[in-house]
Amino acid sequence: MKHRLVCSLVIGLSYASAAAADPPPPTIKGTYAAVGSNTCLVAPGFSAGSPTNPTPGTPLPNSGFNSNFVPKDSASSFQTSLSDEGIWVFDGQGNGTHSDTNVDITPRPTPGPGGNYPAFAPSASSNSVTATFTYTVNSDGTWTYQGTPNGTQVTFLTGGRTGQTAYIDTVQMTGLIGAAGVVGNAQAPGLIGSPPSLTVASTTPYVETVFYSNGDVWPRVCYRHRVLIRMGN
Repeated sequence: MKHRLVCSLVIGLSYASAAAADPPPPTIKGTYAAVGSNTCLVAPGFSAGSPTNPTPGTPLPNSGFNSNFVPKDSASSFQTSLSDEGIWVFDGQGNGTHSDTNVDITPRPTPGPGGNYPAFAPSASSNSVTATFTYTVNSDGTWTYQGTPNGTQVTFLTGGRTGQTAYIDTVQMTGLIGAAGVVGNAQAPGLIGSPPSLTVASTTPYVETVFYSNGDVWPRVCYRHRVLIRMGN
């Protein structure tokens, strides 16, 4: 009898230890406020003697990057940076959307001189973004973000591109998941099990391309980061 009892206790404790050591990954579901920034190295290429885009809708032959992420035409490359604030919604099934507002700055040096393409002065602008994405929760406490192909849509609100639109072909990020638990309080109950905070950022360089409604097609390499705070119900 004692032997059976001891065996049962050992087996029970073993199962309990295994369960405690390997809990199921949390579910990301709900609405989150997000804030962060982007910085991008843009490699549009260069066309001498043509003040306008000679290949609307198609990248210039000398645009883009080599295998070491160095612009093929370094003289025409430039940098942009922006601040971002938005609302992200996760459906708990691996799909999500977000809407963001950005303020973008392009400092010196910028491509030039005039009479060539592209050529423009340092500037600031703002835009709004809507995006759809898929996400995966990983067993190691991370999660991955994959933008829907061509699903990141941009509308320019101020600056030299006011009234234009654009889309980005791909966006990729990896993030960390805050401890899951009960979010909210008795007056504003939250969702049990959904993490109160998330981070997500670029973790490896890759080339993405922006397609503008005026025909510009500009490859770039960006790093992004966002911090997300759950908004409860």
